[in-house]
Amino acid sequence: MIFRELHIQSKEGDSRQLVEKLREFTEASSNYESLPEHTARYRQMIGADSYVLLACYKEPLPSIHLASSDGATMHVTNIVPQTKSEMSVEEYNEFLSRFSDELGRYSRKHRLGLRVRLSSDELTLESAVSGPKARERFQRFLAHHPTSYHRCDTLRLDQFIGAVSRQRKARVDTDRLNRYLIEVLGWDAADAKWCVDRVRTGLEVLEAQRVR
Repeated sequence: MIFRELHIQSKEGDSRQLVEKLREFTEASSNYESLPEHTARYRQMIGADSYVLLACYKEPLPSIHLASSDGATMHVTNIVPQTKSEMSVEEYNEFLSRFSDELGRYSRKHRLGLRVRLSSDELTLESAVSGPKARERFQRFLAHHPTSYHRCDTLRLDQFIGAVSRQRKARVDTDRLNRYLIEVLGWDAADAKWCVDRVRTGLEVLEAQRVR
């Protein structure tokens, strides 16, 4: 089991409005409390839109931290227990899953237009690479000799990178992909690092070309 991730998106595509909708949800819920001072400190620390709330319905009364990395979406960056030093993966995922469920239900009931996406707690290729067409490209890369560094295999990896860049719904969690290659497929750490570094750099270059 691995830590799950939660991403929130609104139809407006503005993280400032997302913060307001999160605050609205918190104020309407008996299970959560807004932490304005924590929010202000966290926002100042990271220099981005953020929001911190307290899950007050169950020990260890964790604070849930959300932040934006792109000015459009929000994601949970951490869940910090208040009455003990740390939580297990199972506890973390339990709090995150309940928050996701309750926020999603509130959004649907009040027509907030939020898209709440909770990742899997299983370390699979699907959890690391979203988008079936992009994932198919990566599977083609894996099906041959992915650690050979041969130009044909490198080309297949680059074709995967291009597919991710082109497809709106395709995303790569490079940290999770690195773990998948090592822990599930049994890759050497150096080979996994080469692959993930090439994916990360390739996507950054293509993104820079798109916004130029």
